[in-house]
Amino acid sequence: MSLNDLAVAVVNKEAGRLTKIPGVGKKTAERLLLELQGKFSVTGGGSAQGAVAASSGSDIVNALLGLDYSEKEADWAARQLSENVNISDGIRQALKVLSKA
Repeated sequence: MSLNDLAVAVVNKEAGRLTKIPGVGKKTAERLLLELQGKFSVTGGGSAQGAVAASSGSDIVNALLGLDYSEKEADWAARQLSENVNISDGIRQALKVLSKA
């Protein structure tokens, strides 16, 4: 799922769309919707832009926490990333790091 698709699903509160992601069940999807509410804004054509209030590192950690990783695992994975990584790439890279660990 792309970042734009995620943002549209969060803004429209579509938990069913999130459950199509492997490893995300109904409860996790609802939790993601709750925790990511207000983090995204949708522009006219259905495309979305992230409205980041905090640094990308904490957003990556929060996303991993929303996917039921422990705080220790999320912090460790975020520290493995480069400083200038954007949020969507950072989440992907952190998930890859966690899957190899």
